[in-house]
Amino acid sequence: MQRPTFLNQPEETWPHRPADLGEISNDDPEIKKAVQVFTNEANEQSDRFSKAIEKFPSWTRLKKVVAGYCATRIIYTDKVNAVRQTKLSATIQILLKSHP
Repeated sequence: MQRPTFLNQPEETWPHRPADLGEISNDDPEIKKAVQVFTNEANEQSDRFSKAIEKFPSWTRLKKVVAGYCATRIIYTDKVNAVRQTKLSATIQILLKSHP
C-alpha cells in the first residue's frame, strides 16, 4: 500500500479542502441513519430486584442461586401437580362407584 506523494511534502503544500462539498444524498450508503433509543422508567419492583442482584459477590454465585431456585420451583410444581392428579383420580373413582 502506498500513501499519496503529497504527504512527503510540507503541510502548506498539501491540497486544500474545497469550500463547498456539495449536497449529500439521503440515499448515500455511507451516511448513517438516525438511531432510535427507547427507555423505560424502573419501577419499585425492578429496583428491588436490581438491589438484590448487586448483593451477590459474583456472577457465578448469582447463577448458582438462580439455578437452585428454578430447580426447587420445578420440583415444587411437580409435587403440586402430582397431588392434584391424585385428588382428581380419587374424585373420578368416587364418581364412578356412585353411578354404576
